Amino acid sequence: MSRPALVSCILLGTVVLIAGCNEISGASDFRFGDRKKTDIAGNDTVDASSPDDSSRGLSSEQDASTDDAGSVDVEGGCKTTPFMRGRASTGSWDSLPGALSSDGQGATYKFTVKNVASPPLKVTDFGFDLPATAQIKGVIVRILRSASTRYVKDSTIQLLDGDTEIGNNQGASSLEWPTAFQTKSYGDEHDLWGTNLTPAVANASTFGITISCGVFTFGSLTSLPVASVDEVSIALSYCD
Repeated sequence: MSRPALVSCILLGTVVLIAGCNEISGASDFRFGDRKKTDIAGNDTVDASSPDDSSRGLSSEQDASTDDAGSVDVEGGCKTTPFMRGRASTGSWDSLPGALSSDGQGATYKFTVKNVASPPLKVTDFGFDLPATAQIKGVIVRILRSASTRYVKDSTIQLLDGDTEIGNNQGASSLEWPTAFQTKSYGDEHDLWGTNLTPAVANASTFGITISCGVFTFGSLTSLPVASVDEVSIALSYCD
């Protein structure tokens, strides 16, 4: 250059603000947001580092991937299946098919006495197809349920292997069922419900969940409520 250019540079982390410079030995202006840089000789260069994960709010460990079946990679080699709906329901409830789809027309039970649990509603055949070598790490159950009035609470929420209840009762006996359909979740990706669940059991059409509830109150009621279950779904976390 014929005379020195006035260069004012402020270094902020990895960003350089260049003000008042129309040229630096023929180099083009720096544009913020460009990953392509221009070297001092005016040649285009490509920044070898791509935008880091922190610019997207993710670390490499947090960047979850989804396979073709829709299951999510939660840890290296470990996945959680999509939520699968039950395809069969049995028990002394009315409108049993209503428990198999969220259409607002649930399976129902009309109470005739309080402080006694309802008969079980059993929902099975969730259609899992886990690899035979999978190690199941957790069970998550979602139940879409409601009651016509207050005081209906869980009595039993427990896994089924055929006609046998297995593991722990996860019923939340302190919570009333809502008077409009809402979903309640039980368990998580690291909760085995107190049982050693195997792929052979989980894949079987007889695997499922048993549900019972009751009207638990010492107060007087003008009428007894109706309990409704509109949909039951299960997801399993496992490692290959």
